[in-house]
Amino acid sequence: MSWLGNLLTALATGCIYSIMAVGVVLIYRTSRVLAFHVGEVGMLAAYAMVTIWTPKAGPLQTIEAILAGCAVALLAGIVMYILVERLGGRFGHFIGTVVTIAATIALNGLMSLIWGGQTYRLPLFPGAISVAGANLPLQNIAVIGISFMTLTSIGILMRYSALGIDMQAIACNLPLSRLHGIPVQTTLCAAWVFGSMLAALAGVLIASVSVVSIEGSFIGISAIVAALIGGMTSIGFAIVGAFLLAACETLVTMFGEPRFTPVIPVICLLILLIVRPTGLAGRSENISRV
Repeated sequence: MSWLGNLLTALATGCIYSIMAVGVVLIYRTSRVLAFHVGEVGMLAAYAMVTIWTPKAGPLQTIEAILAGCAVALLAGIVMYILVERLGGRFGHFIGTVVTIAATIALNGLMSLIWGGQTYRLPLFPGAISVAGANLPLQNIAVIGISFMTLTSIGILMRYSALGIDMQAIACNLPLSRLHGIPVQTTLCAAWVFGSMLAALAGVLIASVSVVSIEGSFIGISAIVAALIGGMTSIGFAIVGAFLLAACETLVTMFGEPRFTPVIPVICLLILLIVRPTGLAGRSENISRV
C-alpha cells in the first residue's frame, strides 16, 4: 500500500477510535463509570445490521438495517443506565464498572449464541478512487466524512444545547446540579444512550472497513485507551489520543509486524501509566461523589 493509502487508513482508524472514545468520555464524565462494554455494543449493532442488510439491498432495506442498529444501541444504553445508575448506583462507581465488565461477557455470549461466532462482510461503501497513482478505498473516505460530521455535531451539542450544558454541569458538580433543578436522572440516561449510539456507529464503521466478528469488539479496548490518554475528562484530548493510537498501529503495520498491532493499545497504556498517569489533560480526577 502506498504512503497515501496508509495515511488514509490511519485517519479512518483514528476517526473510528475517536467516535467510540468520545462515548466512553461522555459516560465517564457524567456517571464516573468506565464503560468496558462499548466494543461489544458496537459489534452487536453491526451484527444486527448485517442480519438485515445485503450488498444488493434497496433503500428501504438499508433504512431498516440502520434502524435495527439504532434500536440495539438505544436498548443497550437504557438497560445499562438502569443496571448501573438505578440498581448499582447505591454501591458506588466501582460496582458500576464491574457491571459493564459483566455486560461485556454477557454480550459476547449473546452474539455467540445468535450468530455462532461467524464472520460477515458489511461493505457499505464499495469501490475505490485513484489519486496520484494510488487506489484509495471509498470506505475509508466515507468513514472520515461521517466521523467528522458526527464529532462536529457532538461538539455543537455539548457546547450549545441544554442537554450538553446539563451534562457538563453534572460532570462538574452533581449535588449542585440537583439543587439547581437539573433533571439529573434524565441527563444520565441520555449520556448512556449517547455513549451506546456512538459505540454502535463506531462498530458499524469498523465493520464496513474490515468484517463483522466477535473479535471486532476489541475496538472497545482501543477506545478506552484513547480516552485514558486524553485523561478521561476531555473530549478533545480523547480524540487526540485516538489519532495517536491509530498512528502507532499504522506505523507498526508499515515498518514492523502487523500481527503485533493488537498489543499496541496495551503498550501505549503502560507507557502512559509510567510517563503521565493523569493523561494529556493533566488533571487528577476525584471519582467519588459527595
